[in-house]
Amino acid sequence: MLRRALLRGRDQQQLGGLATVCEGDAAIALSRGGAPKRYPHVDVNEDAALFASGAGGVLLAVADGHDGALGAESALECLGSEIAEAWCAEAPPCARPEGCCELAWAAAQRASLAVCEACERECLPVAPTTLAVALARPAENRLLVLSVGDSHVFALRGRDGGVDDLSRGQDDAAQRFFLGTPRETWHRDAARIVVLPLAGIDALVLATDGLSEVGIGFDDPPRAVADACRDARGIERPRRAQWLAREVTARAIAEHRRRASGDNVATAVLWTRSRD
Repeated sequence: MLRRALLRGRDQQQLGGLATVCEGDAAIALSRGGAPKRYPHVDVNEDAALFASGAGGVLLAVADGHDGALGAESALECLGSEIAEAWCAEAPPCARPEGCCELAWAAAQRASLAVCEACERECLPVAPTTLAVALARPAENRLLVLSVGDSHVFALRGRDGGVDDLSRGQDDAAQRFFLGTPRETWHRDAARIVVLPLAGIDALVLATDGLSEVGIGFDDPPRAVADACRDARGIERPRRAQWLAREVTARAIAEHRRRASGDNVATAVLWTRSRD
């Protein structure tokens, strides 16, 4: 049976508030942020976070809507209702890494179309939306990462290892794109897609740019995530994922307060290491 949860910005509008949902080693968290936004915006909280857990894998996703919360909400509702069941089923959704890349690209296209359709139904301008997705499938030793825009997928590598941002590459062109417009919907260079072994990765932490935006979030986001992951090792395993999702978000909230400039923060966490 697929277990899933979605946190929507429309439901988390208290300044400094923080909501979490946990299912085993997966957790999500969402906050409006720690200080008011100092830039033009439509909704006070335009982020969303999703997890889905099935017999074969765990899907994590965060999204950040621009010019309204509907974009992030629509993209993640699409993933949760149309894509998650097949991706997390016991039978692999694809046999080869190349097939996984095509699968991810199709998901990006469908999520982008979902944003357009939702805005059209509400007679609203399209809300350009970022999307970060990670699918962990232990039986195949496979991790699939999809990123459109400037949200993050951080991977903790080993007890003494560092944190890599898998949503970033030497060419960061995908950061300039969003879901929700014809070009970004139909052109492959709009998305960064990576398939790599899951072995050696202890934890995944997805976060929107409330963690990293210049003058709002951390100056060194990977270091901030690494510090939180280090502290999470001291938490007993049944509570670790939820603690980490909450802690990463809470530390971002504190940074907003320190800078007196805020943004929304959506976080999704999977603790993948099975021997601690």
